[in-house]
Amino acid sequence: MGTAEILRDVRCLAEDLFSKRGFILVDIVLRKDRTGFALNVLADKPHGGISIEDCGALNRVLRQSLEERDFVSGDFTLDVSSPGLDRPLKSKDDFIRFQGRRAVVFLSEAVGGRLEWSGVVGAVSDYAVTIGDNEVPFVKINKAKPVL
Repeated sequence: MGTAEILRDVRCLAEDLFSKRGFILVDIVLRKDRTGFALNVLADKPHGGISIEDCGALNRVLRQSLEERDFVSGDFTLDVSSPGLDRPLKSKDDFIRFQGRRAVVFLSEAVGGRLEWSGVVGAVSDYAVTIGDNEVPFVKINKAKPVL
């Protein structure tokens, strides 16, 4: 199984396990290293405030499920942690929660002649978010984060 398939399967599993426990999956990064795979998982509560104890509990349940299903063959490390204050904005729901606050978005394709926009998060639709006075399609966003 390739890295993309492993990532897809782990993402589905983590989303299901976390949501059943009242948490959300923010992001997963999967890296291959000399000894196997390293999984870095960011989790949060829907309205923020995940604790170290929460991360430890999610780490245990996710590790057990991964080992039972053998999604990741061989050795792997797993780290479930909080996204922190500068949590990446990944989904429509992230932008909705962040409305009224400043964010910066980095684009894969220019909008209004620019690849980077910074401003207050405004209206959010199924397909785009307004940053300042500019509507930015989600499909063009490579990365987005709060401005602290």
